[in-house]
Amino acid sequence: MPSEKYHKGNYLKRYYVSIFNGGKIAWNTALYRLIKPFTRAIDKIQFGKAIKKDFSGARICLIVGLPRSGSTVICQAISKSIPSLPYTNLHYLFPSHGSNIFRKLTKNKNNDNDSLTNYHGYTASLIGVNEANEVLEWAKESIDLEICRKYFSLFVEKMSPKSDETIILKNIRAFDTVEKIYKSSWSYNLIIIRVRRNLQEIVESSLNVYLTTGTFHPVPDHLKKLEITDPIEFAVDLIIGIEKVLDDQLASIDAKSLYEISYEDFCANPYKAIEKLCTENLNIPKSSITKLKSVERLQISTRKKVNGHVSKKIKNLLMEKGIR
Repeated sequence: MPSEKYHKGNYLKRYYVSIFNGGKIAWNTALYRLIKPFTRAIDKIQFGKAIKKDFSGARICLIVGLPRSGSTVICQAISKSIPSLPYTNLHYLFPSHGSNIFRKLTKNKNNDNDSLTNYHGYTASLIGVNEANEVLEWAKESIDLEICRKYFSLFVEKMSPKSDETIILKNIRAFDTVEKIYKSSWSYNLIIIRVRRNLQEIVESSLNVYLTTGTFHPVPDHLKKLEITDPIEFAVDLIIGIEKVLDDQLASIDAKSLYEISYEDFCANPYKAIEKLCTENLNIPKSSITKLKSVERLQISTRKKVNGHVSKKIKNLLMEKGIR
């Protein structure tokens, strides 16, 4: 069965499984999607009265990586530790007024009371980070760079960052459009944060999601029409394929605008990684970093995602493809 049709055919199953396995996070995510048309309508009416400003030079961090690479946790940790304006569930509901609401809700708030939990990249809280799929959808739909630049500028305008705030968003679906997004940010200081993780762990986690929800996501174009005769082999080809596309996209990006970090190194010493990002890429002094116990307590996930037989087969398949 072609993976594209399989993906669509299991749409309801994916939501059903997520709702009953994901707890509060999945329930809230479903609620946000349900009320979005109404909140967006209110937001659109109000935004027409907004005063446009020049946000040239605004600092923006786009976190990209493979699915199940730990990008959400890293996004949460960075957002809580520096003066930032993360793209949140509030912005998903109220694109142009989310920032003002976010500032009011987080004013004098103790970030250490929040956990760094997520379910397949989604978070429960209104001020929790959002996958930002819709924000960057224009990069997949438009081939005109000038149009893309207008979309990017509109996004920044709606976020309306203050001078000391860094916009932070993460999106794993951007693996095949990072170069276009980077070129669209010509008047801003965009830093691409590339999250890496042990490929064995990523494949095992992606396979576990497939076996649970009935879908792989995202899927590169060259794999969408292939039959899934062996989910294990498909998972290996999927992850290797996404990584190749992403690395090809990043090859053309200026080294000064690219920051690479492994999930394992970040968890081992999160503030070493955050300090390097701030001083070398964002021009933010160390004194602006807030160290939180919830971030310092980060640990690499050791939960077994597949059985030993499957894990061994994945390892052998990766080795056959020259990955150790």
